[in-house]
Amino acid sequence: MTPSTLLSPGERSDIQGLVASGYGHLPWAAYLFFRVQDPELGRAWLRERRREVTTAAPWPRDPEGNRIKPQEAVNLALSAPGLRALEVPASVVCTFSPEFQEGMAHPDRAEKLGDDGESHPSRWELGGPATPPIHGALILHAATEAGVGALVQRQLEVMERNGEGVVLVPDGVQEGTIWSGHAEPFGFRDGIAQPRVEGFHGDGVPTGEFVLGYPNHYGILPPGPLVPHGLDPDRVLPPSENPHHPARHFRDLGRHGSYLVYRKLAQDVAGFWRFMVREADRRGGGRGPSPALRIASLCVGRWPGGAPLELAPHADDPSLADADDFGYAEDPEGLRCPLGAHVRRTHPRDLIHPYGPEASLRMSRAHRLLRRGRIYGRPLFDPGRLLDPSHEVGRLLRELEDDEEPRGLHFLSVEAGIASQFEFVQQAWCNNPRFNGLRDNPDPLIGRMPGPTDPPGTPPAPGQTGHAPGVMTFPRGPIQDRTAPLPRFVTNRGGAYLFLPGLRALRWLSGAVQKAAG
Repeated sequence: MTPSTLLSPGERSDIQGLVASGYGHLPWAAYLFFRVQDPELGRAWLRERRREVTTAAPWPRDPEGNRIKPQEAVNLALSAPGLRALEVPASVVCTFSPEFQEGMAHPDRAEKLGDDGESHPSRWELGGPATPPIHGALILHAATEAGVGALVQRQLEVMERNGEGVVLVPDGVQEGTIWSGHAEPFGFRDGIAQPRVEGFHGDGVPTGEFVLGYPNHYGILPPGPLVPHGLDPDRVLPPSENPHHPARHFRDLGRHGSYLVYRKLAQDVAGFWRFMVREADRRGGGRGPSPALRIASLCVGRWPGGAPLELAPHADDPSLADADDFGYAEDPEGLRCPLGAHVRRTHPRDLIHPYGPEASLRMSRAHRLLRRGRIYGRPLFDPGRLLDPSHEVGRLLRELEDDEEPRGLHFLSVEAGIASQFEFVQQAWCNNPRFNGLRDNPDPLIGRMPGPTDPPGTPPAPGQTGHAPGVMTFPRGPIQDRTAPLPRFVTNRGGAYLFLPGLRALRWLSGAVQKAAG
């Protein structure tokens, strides 16, 4: 890669910071979901927020050369209904991607994502048809719980001073954090295998896979939202560089922006481990912890400590906790890491049956996601105990009981194309029971499943399309070991398709759009 393909400091200053960083040094987060009640007051509120948005500009360094990281971060995203509420002209809104315009709760989108049964939008806590529409989200990060609480309070006070032009939706404050050891609620290390972005790191996935206005994996500019030339009289936005839209006709609203997917994923931790213990008992695993841990790890594709089964097929290895430099081409039958394992679906690397390594790598790189989520709720058990394969851990898993407290993941992903990245991964790789040449194997964690109380043959719940229960297959040479039908371990409780505008786009949306509307 040549230095010219790196984004300049000026370009990075026009990109929101959430695109460049997951703010790992700021473990506490809050998501404030809002709606715009008055367009003029909403634009005034947006102008004030624009001044405090954290950008992707390189962090400064102290005299010793250490990066000076921000102690808090504020980012802002808007939905299609939010753009309309701000009186963005229809001629502009219609240039956004169809899936963004329709929203995640649209029946077509819900069908693609497998949001049926207990995950059907009609049952969502946020963003569904039975709840007020989400117009946008403030995404806040801080170093401490007290810090994020103060940041939330500051934003709520600003909303109040604004005259209720912008208000929270019900349950509009959602909190999250990073647990010790970066574990997710099931107890597995999370956040591994994040793609490097060429423009930020000097190598990796092309910038245009995540930031609009740059060439993507195929060497083309992904389509982005545009503003007709006459609606930007002050030339706030840059001219469009898309060859299909002459610069003299359009200004580029999408440049330096990204799409953001949000899903609130509730996790049935007790149900997950009960299933793994039952599967171990079916195989004569006794009361030791290793059989249940191994079956769970086969479903995930990594051990609880993070080591990939492809590199550590027999036991967890702390030295491989963050390993990411490996492929699956030398394991075409899935003897080390099952073909249907969760991590093998979400990032297939160099083997997607029936294609060869080179074609598989091209396809895999074309559907990457930048994950920016946080965990919500309290752990049901100490995830660190899974790293010690003792009989006490076996008893922990066997005696685990649900405390009925909510816990799960605030899933956020950044991409340049919702359909070609997030929706493709969910539909074609995770929900697909025939992925990698399998037959009835959806993703064991986030694939389309019956609900936890829906035995095989149960009629579909409202909004559920009806489907055969899936299993997990563990190849053992010529023999295949199959689990009992998989229940639903992860349920979607809400979601939204959002847009992270660049800073110049935020300026147009908060001010110049008023002239455009007039």
